[in-house]
Amino acid sequence: MIETYRQRLVMDRSPFGTDPEHWWHTSRYALEVFAECLFSLQLGRLPATGGAGLDLRRNYSTPRERDQAALHCIHAARTLFGVISEVLCEVFPAPRDSRRLAQVLTDLHTVLHRSLEKPAIELLSTLHNQRELSREVHDRIGNHTSLALRQLELLEIMLRRGADAQGLEHEERIGHLKRTLVETMNSTRDLVDGLRSDSDAPHELKSALLGYLAAADVSHPVVHVHVDDDVDCVSAAMGMGDALFLMVRECLRNTLAHADASVATVDVGIEGRTVVARVQDNGAGFEPHLRSGNGLRSLYERAGLLDGSVRLISSPGSGTQITITVPFIGGSHGEPGF
Repeated sequence: MIETYRQRLVMDRSPFGTDPEHWWHTSRYALEVFAECLFSLQLGRLPATGGAGLDLRRNYSTPRERDQAALHCIHAARTLFGVISEVLCEVFPAPRDSRRLAQVLTDLHTVLHRSLEKPAIELLSTLHNQRELSREVHDRIGNHTSLALRQLELLEIMLRRGADAQGLEHEERIGHLKRTLVETMNSTRDLVDGLRSDSDAPHELKSALLGYLAAADVSHPVVHVHVDDDVDCVSAAMGMGDALFLMVRECLRNTLAHADASVATVDVGIEGRTVVARVQDNGAGFEPHLRSGNGLRSLYERAGLLDGSVRLISSPGSGTQITITVPFIGGSHGEPGF
């Protein structure tokens, strides 16, 4: 039976059969599964602690290789089910043994499913980490880089004017640019080290947003920012201050980059048991179903991680409104018990 199993893996070009080191572990995995089937035949149940397990390779160098290894695990288990099923059908060919055969096949399926739990968890963990890393890169490095490019563009325009009287202003703008690039490098270092940087997590949301607008040197559109006094207290208590800032900043960045608006407003407050942030502009608007960039995707993901939601209303010529709603545990606005 073991040799038949290897031959089928080799025919399918599975590394669990073609690679000698893989096959050494896979053959023992097959023997453990078969032993649990024998236990089921003898006692009519599976052992309390099943030991069969099929592990992923440890020498993969990319997430793609890891995903492929997980798929190879699933294929190897499916092939083993076919081989053992054929043996069991030969052992119980009579119709009177059909019930017993069905029970053993059910137990075999349980054993194989249990053996694949670890590869499945590792695969899901990889996909989750990829999404999280993508979101962090966009929200932290992407925004800092975008801000640095905007400052470079403004500096280039000023240099073209050739006015020596603006020398001090040039130096100040270069200072802003240097600080932005330092933040970018710090965020990169945090991501590479696998750490979560909270250096840009605001103690006061309004101050942080105004700081972002000042660094971007925004004179058009006119941006009005209002944040209720209770927001910082609630967001800090719920540990969502950083995420709330990043989401609102992303909405502002999109407004500055794409809206071509004359006025934009940011309003963040407490409504019942939720924190609600609205960012609205009177710009060009767009068709939401025709646009799905990394920024919007990151926005929806961050809100989802907080059990919140994002509502986007826009149409060509009618501006855009984005409403972010995040629930929190505690009393409603004005009540004690946060």
